[in-house]
Amino acid sequence: MRRSNENLRRFAQIASHDLRAPLLAVLQCTQILEDRCKNKFDEDDLSNFEYITRTVCAMTVFISDLLSYSQISTGDSEVLPLTDTGAVLQTALANLRVSILATDATVTHERLPGVHVHPAQLLELFQNLIGNAIQYRNGLRPQIHISATRREDCWLVAVRDNGIGIRPQYCDCIFEPFKRLHGSEQPGSGLGLSICKEIVERHGGRIWVESEIHKGSTFYLTFVG
Repeated sequence: MRRSNENLRRFAQIASHDLRAPLLAVLQCTQILEDRCKNKFDEDDLSNFEYITRTVCAMTVFISDLLSYSQISTGDSEVLPLTDTGAVLQTALANLRVSILATDATVTHERLPGVHVHPAQLLELFQNLIGNAIQYRNGLRPQIHISATRREDCWLVAVRDNGIGIRPQYCDCIFEPFKRLHGSEQPGSGLGLSICKEIVERHGGRIWVESEIHKGSTFYLTFVG
C-alpha cells in the first residue's frame, strides 16, 4: 500500500509539472504578444487575449489543487506534535490580505487551541474556508468568526460567515471532488472543500456544514487536541 501510494504521489507530481510548464509558457507568450501588438488589436482581439489569460490561470490553479488533493489522499499517517492553531491562522490571514482588504472583510477569532494537525495542511484548510467565505459573500461586507469548543475527546472548531449560504440538500455533496454549485460563475477548481475534507479525515476528525440560504454558513471541524 505504501509503495502504491508513493507511486501515485510521484505520478501526480510529474503530471503536475508536465502540465503546468506548457501552460505557463502559453501565458507568457500570450502576454508578450499582447504587449508588443497592443496598439494593433481591436476590442475583440484584446477580449480574446483576456480569455486566454483567464483560462490558463484557471487551469494552473486546477492543477495545483489536484496535486494537493492527491498528496493529501495518498500521504502516510503520522503522529504529530501539537500545532499552534492561532499562529497558523495568522499566517492564513496574511496570505489572504489582498482579498480581505479588497472586500473590507472582518475576520475575528477566539483563543484557539493546539491541535495534532500538520501545520501546512492546517494552513491550507484555513485559507480554503476563509477564502470561500470571502468569495461567496452575500453582497455584504464579509464577516467571519473562528471559534473552538472543547469536547470530551477532541476540539470542535467552527468557521462562521455571513455569506450566501447553502441549501440543505447540498450540504453533504459540496465536499465531493469537482462539485461546484455555481458552475463557472465563480472561479475555482471545485477541489477546495474536498481538500479540506481529506485533511480533516486523515487527521482522524470530521467536517460538516450547517447553513441557511442568504444567511451564511458555519463549517465545523473536529481535531484531536
